[in-house]
Amino acid sequence: MNGPDWGSFHAEAISGGAMSLSKNLTHFNSKLLTFGSSPIDAVEQIRQRVNLSGFEVKEVFSHEETALTHTYERDNEFKNWCQNNSIQWHEFTNNGVIRGPIDRNHWEKRFVKYMMQERPKFHKDKLSASFPEKLKNIFQDKFYDNSETHRPSISASEYMNVSERSGNLILKDFLNN
Repeated sequence: MNGPDWGSFHAEAISGGAMSLSKNLTHFNSKLLTFGSSPIDAVEQIRQRVNLSGFEVKEVFSHEETALTHTYERDNEFKNWCQNNSIQWHEFTNNGVIRGPIDRNHWEKRFVKYMMQERPKFHKDKLSASFPEKLKNIFQDKFYDNSETHRPSISASEYMNVSERSGNLILKDFLNN
């Protein structure tokens, strides 16, 4: 959030998207956990609370972010931190963009291979979150609040609704019109 490419519009879009995602997660008996800190600080807070409950964080799963150099450097720092703390970090490509220094002569081949691979199919009834009783409420203060206080403060004409529904509508419009 402190990057040179970040502004209030981005913060409002992220807040709106978080609100929409949090509401969608209730269908899976889950909630959105949010931290206003670096990935290292967030995972360290999670580790401390989980450890106090008698459990251990051994793996972290995330998408592979493709942005500017500062996010790449942040992710390399996080990768090193995970290695130093015996945590396995799993990053998943989410858009076909290949991050880091690459051989441009082979880029198209790798992109096409990624885009043509079969996507996993998920069934809603198998996505319900399940946690041991000891872990259910240790993050109560970190759950995303769906209240009206998270409504965008910039005018509606400047704000693009960020949600799964609006994304699907925009995609449909793009593909058909």
